[in-house]
Amino acid sequence: MPKELRMLKGIVDQGLERTAEMWPEVTVGFDLIHRAAHELGNERALTGNGVRRRYQQVLDDVRAAAEQAAPGSDLRRGLAHFLKVTESYRPGLFHGSTDFDELRPRRARFD
Repeated sequence: MPKELRMLKGIVDQGLERTAEMWPEVTVGFDLIHRAAHELGNERALTGNGVRRRYQQVLDDVRAAAEQAAPGSDLRRGLAHFLKVTESYRPGLFHGSTDFDELRPRRARFD
């Protein structure tokens, strides 16, 4: 392996080692947000009510993960922010539907 690539590999390995403790939270957050995007993409061609139900399940999981995350952690703050933003966009998420109450993120304090 060329010297430059060995040096680059060393830098990457050192960075991964120093950030290893962050990856479990990053993985949890990424997986939940990826699921949310997948449900909104509606690849299953569900009805609006079907998408709302599936998306609500994801929001419930996001809320549960935020409640289980360590107080003050980046994961807890990030998931709480996601729920807050989702609530603010709730009326426009599902076109052609008038019943948005079933898509309310359950209120919880994450302080």
